[in-house]
Formats: sequence, C-alpha cells, structure tokens
Amino acid sequence: MPVYQLQDLNLHIRETIAESYPENLWVRAEIASVNPNKSSGHCYLELSDGPARMKAMVWKSTWAELSQRFQRESGRQLEAGMLIQVLVKVEFNVQYSMGLVIRDLDTAYTVGDLAIRRAQSLERLRRAGLLDRNKALEPGFPPQRIAVITSETAAGNEDFQKHLLENPYGYRYWLKVFPATMQGKEAISSITAALEKLAGEAAGFDYAVIIRGGGSRQDLQVFDEFDIAAALARCPYPVLSGIGHERDESLCDLAAYRNLKTPTAVADYIISQSSEAEMAADRLIQRMASYLHGSVHQREQEVQQVFQQLAGGLNKKTRGVGQQVQELVFRITGQMKKQLHKMELEITTIETSLQAGNPLRILELGFARIAQEGKRIKSIREISPASPLKIGMKDGEIIVKIQA
Repeated sequence: MPVYQLQDLNLHIRETIAESYPENLWVRAEIASVNPNKSSGHCYLELSDGPARMKAMVWKSTWAELSQRFQRESGRQLEAGMLIQVLVKVEFNVQYSMGLVIRDLDTAYTVGDLAIRRAQSLERLRRAGLLDRNKALEPGFPPQRIAVITSETAAGNEDFQKHLLENPYGYRYWLKVFPATMQGKEAISSITAALEKLAGEAAGFDYAVIIRGGGSRQDLQVFDEFDIAAALARCPYPVLSGIGHERDESLCDLAAYRNLKTPTAVADYIISQSSEAEMAADRLIQRMASYLHGSVHQREQEVQQVFQQLAGGLNKKTRGVGQQVQELVFRITGQMKKQLHKMELEITTIETSLQAGNPLRILELGFARIAQEGKRIKSIREISPASPLKIGMKDGEIIVKIQA
C-alpha cells in the first residue's frame, strides 16, 4: 500500500474533482448560514440538505450583483432558512478543503418557495380556525381605550398619536404602548411577545392596533410569518393593522379585525367610530324626547276624555263622582310621573356619558390650557420668553407676558 504526502494527496484530490466536475452545476439546497464580509466584499455561506452540509462562497463582484438582483426581484434579502437554486463550480482548495463557488442564482425558484410557504401558513391559519377569529370580536363602542403595538421611536407611531389625540372633534382617548421591534431578525419574537403581554393585561381595551411607518418589501415580510399572524389572531381585543404598505395583504392583515393601509388611516377609523357613537347618542336622545312628548300628549287627551265623560254623566252619578275623579287623576298622575322619571334617568345617563369625554369638563375641574403662538404647551421647556402665554380657563382667557 503506497504512502502519500498530505500535500500530494490534496493535489491528487483536487485534480480528481476537477476532472469529475469540469463544468458548472445547478445545485438546490437550504441556506444554513450567510455571512457577507464587509472588509473583503465576499460572502460566505453554509448550505445544507438534510444531514449533508457544505461551505460555499461568492466572490465580491458576483455577490454585489446577485444580492441586489435577488432583493429587487423578491423584495427580500438572502437569509438562513431559504431554499435556493444556485449555479456552482465545485472546487478543492489545498488549504480549505472542498467547497462551492457560486456563480449565479435562480431567483424564481426561491420566490416560488416563499410563495408556497406563505400559502402553507395561510392554510395553517385557516385549519386552526384563526383566520376569522379576531374578526368575530366585538369592539368597545365608543372606542376610548387603545393598546398600541409598535416601535416607540417609529415615525408611524408619532403620526398615529398626533392624528388621534389632536382630532378636531375633541374626542379623548387613553393609549398604552406595548413596545416591539418591527423589523429585522428580532421582530418575530418581539412582536409575538408584545401580543402575549397585551393578552395578559388586566386592563380592558376597546381596540388593539399594530402599526409601523411603512418600509421596503423586505422590511414588511415579517408580517407574513405564521407565528406573528397566529398571535395576532388570538389577541382578545379587535386588532386594527396599519403597517404602511400598498402591496398585497400580509397574513397579519388577513388575520386582523380590520386592515387599514397606514397608521393615520387607523387613527381616522377610530375617530370615525367615535363620531358614529356621538351621532347614535344624538338620535337616541331625539327619539326619547319625541316619545316623551307624545306620551305626555296622549295622557293629556286621556284625562280630558275622562273629564268629558264624567261631565256628561254628572247628573246621573252625583254620589261618589268626586272621589272617583280624584282616584283616577291620582292614578294617571302617578303613571305619568314614573314614566317621566324613567325618561329623565335615561337622558341623564346619556348626557353624563357624552360629557365624560368633553374637554370643557376638564376646565371646570380647575385645570387650564396653556398655549403660546397658537401651540399647546405641554412642558416648561417649550415656553419661549419672547411671546406671551395664553391661559384658558372655563370662563375666559388670561394673557401673561413673560419678563426676562
């Protein structure tokens, strides 16, 4: 049996592989890891197919073209877990052993796999009865307590809160933010954790909203993940989604109580529900007032008819008529008082509910509104000594000049 020097053996293996695989080959595998090297510009991958694993690399010039083309055509970046079909050259390096050099990538194959995975996740939601679960919930009416799942620093969160809290009708809302990372590798665990925390919250909410300020197709792919969509569907409160996109609906959009395109559209929807509640209350008050007026008028006619009947038969029934009339009037009057008292209680309840959200009530409690140059002041740091302050109270306004 011959004895080889290690270097000679490596050279022999390299020559054998070069002779056996002289041409480029198309290979299908799953990406186990992908690591672009920022300094060299090359990208190093590990591919897997069941128990089989092999290292692969993409040269700098090829990686720049392939990664940009893949993101443009698929809307995503190459990442672990994706199935890919790549054109490779099998090479054996004396120092680093055998590996694959990737020359090209079939984007259509991977995109098709992503579409298949999305369809499978959608079917899983449907089979588990989750696709319509959140839609069956009944929101609070009118909406006042809102849970917000978002990144606290996102522009979409700022737009949503400003649009909702500074609405022109003076409707008041109570918000609680459940912070979450809305993109990247941590987004799946972060968003599902926020939804689970919301589900365990003791305070009740009329709506839960999940919002972000738009982004690329790559950024929004996270909302097609089954785990997030399932957690959203199980939320005990109706969820309004406004993740800021114009593409096809994500799985989260499909599982939500209602899908709206942007955070400000979500705010508009909540405001419209408050307006609808106000109009419904106005209609109820009008119906009650009309009913009350009609009821009183009817009782007046009944009393008058009774008196007319009594007057017509007065000559025949002189004895005991006075007592009968008094009992009849007392009974009718008692019924009318009970009916009027019931109506007054119902109207008082409605007026109390409407006044609870009226900003003027806050002023009646002794609070004041402070503004400068038409802008509401929320912090002493916002006050400029160059302009006077306007202090609004329940019965008027005070102009205060600031002395340097």
